[in-house]
Amino acid sequence: MNKYLDTIYSLVSFTCVSIIFLIILSITLKIISKKFNLEKLRLYGIFLNMTNHTIIAFSLVTFTYLLLVWLLVDQNISYVYIASIICATIIADLYANNYPHGFLNLLNIIISIIAICFVDYLNDLIKLENNMFLTLIMVFVILFLFLYFTYMTFRNLNHLVNLEKNRIIKNKRGNNNENR
Repeated sequence: MNKYLDTIYSLVSFTCVSIIFLIILSITLKIISKKFNLEKLRLYGIFLNMTNHTIIAFSLVTFTYLLLVWLLVDQNISYVYIASIICATIIADLYANNYPHGFLNLLNIIISIIAICFVDYLNDLIKLENNMFLTLIMVFVILFLFLYFTYMTFRNLNHLVNLEKNRIIKNKRGNNNENR
């Protein structure tokens, strides 16, 4: 019963941290847009000409990234998080019609989950031995995983945007050929 309550508490904490992160991000973007006089530039400009399926996939990839980073910080792995990450990845790839690339995304997520389990294992070792060398290794592994998650997320988001560009180009070419 305690494990379930810990999972619910962790999910509520994740939600609160995500909302705070989004508020800070929006304030930062607002300040930057005023500083550089980019008032016409909006964050949602990237979503123009995207289908609803691609927007949902884009959101699910971002949600997966937030969950992975949260697991690095919280280090409380549960089946709820693992199932959420895997389901969000599969649904994002299905919504974006990203079938060949989707298998690689799923493999990447499985490797990421294994790496988070390794960080959790290192954390347990540090609690037992309190070794400075292990703590340093864990800090570098967490830093590497954070950079890896960020890179893979931006790669996936870039891939989704390129899929949309290719879809738009195909639609324009199809319309031009019909007009001839």
